[in-house]
Amino acid sequence: MKEKTIFWVLLGLLIVIRLLFPGDVPWINDESILIYNAFISNHHNAYPVYGLIGSMGIPYGPLPIWIYKFLLSFSQDLILIVLLKTSISVLISFLSLYFIAKTLKLTPFPLLIPFVSPYIFFYDRLLWDNCFLIPASSILLLSLVKFIDTHRLFWFAISLYTIVCLVHIHLMSLLIVIPFFIYLALFEREWLSKHWKNSLLVLAVFLCFLIPYSIIISSSTVAGTKIPTGNSWYNWFNPVRFFSFWGFDHYFVPEMLTKNTGIHGRIYTLLRFLSGIGFVFFITGFIKIFTILWTKSLKKIELTTEEKFLSYCTITVLSSILWFTISRIAVHPHYNNAICLVYLFFIYFYLNLYWKNKIIRCFFWVYFVSMLLLLISFSYFIHSSGGTRTDHYGTTLKDQINIIKQINSYDPKIPIYVDVDNFNKYPHSFQVLQFLYNKPEGPKKDGPIKRINVVYRDKNSTGWIALDTSSPTK
Repeated sequence: MKEKTIFWVLLGLLIVIRLLFPGDVPWINDESILIYNAFISNHHNAYPVYGLIGSMGIPYGPLPIWIYKFLLSFSQDLILIVLLKTSISVLISFLSLYFIAKTLKLTPFPLLIPFVSPYIFFYDRLLWDNCFLIPASSILLLSLVKFIDTHRLFWFAISLYTIVCLVHIHLMSLLIVIPFFIYLALFEREWLSKHWKNSLLVLAVFLCFLIPYSIIISSSTVAGTKIPTGNSWYNWFNPVRFFSFWGFDHYFVPEMLTKNTGIHGRIYTLLRFLSGIGFVFFITGFIKIFTILWTKSLKKIELTTEEKFLSYCTITVLSSILWFTISRIAVHPHYNNAICLVYLFFIYFYLNLYWKNKIIRCFFWVYFVSMLLLLISFSYFIHSSGGTRTDHYGTTLKDQINIIKQINSYDPKIPIYVDVDNFNKYPHSFQVLQFLYNKPEGPKKDGPIKRINVVYRDKNSTGWIALDTSSPTK
């Protein structure tokens, strides 16, 4: 079988896995606020000027709500919304990465890596705001590569207007935005000075787009919460974890470490270890790239398109390390959504450079297969257990919707008591589902029921929930 055929077959399989069981996504906290605000703004034919309020009290941009407004105009079925959102994210990310690889004449197989990343799998499907940073950042990377390759004003403009979108999604995008302007200052001064009139015009329009949101930030910021600190050296490699399984189960599904995942415990541990090959690829790739760039800068040798792009990637990594070191914040995985694809290209460069080496290819396929099996294991675990009982995942959206539909079959005057962890901590998520699915699908159930209890279905630690109408009123 030809290599191209193998690539497209594997890609098709990975896309199917990504789109499979859309109802298995979490529904915990911020997702419900975003969807509710989008639904209400559709009802009132309004466009919100900002989205969620961040932990530091800063209002984030409104673009995610606008996107959900658009999707909700097609359907109010949240599971269909998940499928549409996932499809859009996958399509944008793949096409952007594919055309970057085509422009730089890279081997296609490392393009499969983002599709076996458990973190990108999770965020592509999650109905949240920060998740849109991944496909948006892929567009920025593509437009930058095209600009470096062609030096056309069009791609410069696309880069800037993509930055507008990134800023209007989440301010963690600054980790990829600020290095863009550092890159321009270091490598594109000659082009900017030569085309200063058109560049200034594009920049002026760019700044005008940012003014309304800047005013909102300055006038609507409130007191935030204290963000916990973490070990700065650990944060340096945090984005690389996106391309391994390290830390994913600990953070999102710790139950996978002790429960049946469809893979024997020792094999599961081995696969997790092998997924760390991604760290090796990244470190060796970063050292190789840094060495090449440093040598060429000393000898004043002109950089190729690929090397200029990798210079931007290096600036982004070093800037991120500096930021995480100075801030000393405890980095949650989603803090890296804007820069994770930048880190990918160090892995990509290394594999492309040594792709003809049989040992390197062997390590790649061992790494890829381990990641694929772990991703399938994760998907199987969530689907078979109905989610988890932790704050980072919780009961699956489909199971929560089913419970709401069952409640709708009873008299609305019957009191409802909830004994489910994520509902108790974030009661508004339950209330939003009641609001969205408020129409009964069948005749009302009769009977002397005094209360409805929403409880976990099983005594073990699965996420399945159920209704209990047998408990007496307290």
